[in-house]
Amino acid sequence: IVPEISVSRGRVEITSARPLSAIDGYRAMFDLVPDESGEPIELRLYLSLNGEPVTETWLYQYLPPAPEDRKLY
Repeated sequence: IVPEISVSRGRVEITSARPLSAIDGYRAMFDLVPDESGEPIELRLYLSLNGEPVTETWLYQYLPPAPEDRKLY
């Protein structure tokens, strides 16, 4: 199972999909690194197996904090 993720701006790093027995399914995880703008970011994600989609598509609009308010840990 592979997470297929696309974003309208910025980049995605460190992706994974792990079994989650509590729901008899999977949990997708990823790190989103916004670009320097404060504009909304459109995210699209689904899980695939052997290149074929196996889940519905999750859509989300993320509004990142202003660049000067972002903290890196």
